[in-house]
Amino acid sequence: MLGMMAASRMDLRQVYSLKMYYEEHPECLNRIQEQSLDITKLELGFSPHQGIPKVLYGSPEWWDAIDSGAIETIWREGVIIEKDIQGMDDNRPNTVYYVDRFDGKKYAQRMEFNERNKRRHYKLYDIKHYIKICFVRVEYKKQPLLYEPPDYNVLKIYVSKIIVTE
Repeated sequence: MLGMMAASRMDLRQVYSLKMYYEEHPECLNRIQEQSLDITKLELGFSPHQGIPKVLYGSPEWWDAIDSGAIETIWREGVIIEKDIQGMDDNRPNTVYYVDRFDGKKYAQRMEFNERNKRRHYKLYDIKHYIKICFVRVEYKKQPLLYEPPDYNVLKIYVSKIIVTE
């Protein structure tokens, strides 16, 4: 556990940013916003009124609401304990599993990258590396049932450059 505590202060690299992803792929954000604003398609897109104050997903006001805490974010962090190949991605691992340092549970996380850093950051997703993930709460147009937990999208991922030792 001491290694995990020290890891929180170690050199972390940001390997993924949702904001950077939308800067690299503006057409994707445009499509999401169009679907979100289309009232004839309730099953597609996010609610055009995210958080308090109500703002459009991905808009400058949405990012401001995240920064101010008006839209909920949660953090998970821990040490990567396993890698897995799922799907048909050239037999390369695309999912890592980590044990959260706060609740001790095992979680799966898809390996996310921004295009400009993909080659350089791929190696960081390795066993015994520390991972820290920020999730942002999102609201769909068609709201889930009351007993379903809220949905979260990955906002940022950081991974340590060095192996965590016990």
